Amino acid sequence: STRTMETFFVVDALFVDEKAIQGREKEFERLREIFALGLKQLQNDPEEYYETIKGYLEGQSYEEFMSTTTQVEWLNEKNSEAIILYLNNQKIKTDRLLP
Repeated sequence: STRTMETFFVVDALFVDEKAIQGREKEFERLREIFALGLKQLQNDPEEYYETIKGYLEGQSYEEFMSTTTQVEWLNEKNSEAIILYLNNQKIKTDRLLP
């Protein structure tokens, strides 16, 4: 479980080959917008968010779900610089992460 890994930085992301993006830039931009909207909804009304997705959570209670979200550092304006620096140091391209 990643919960017990204190010395690791786990990246959960969608990695796509550049060729898959070519000609579909608008679709991938829309996907990024939808993700941002979902994250905003999670932050603004976590109970409604939980009710919407709980069918995918394999029986997790609201409290368990919220506990797991506190362990996640979302890529956003508050922490983007540190996360992007970390990813770049690992030789992971980050030029398409943010608009």
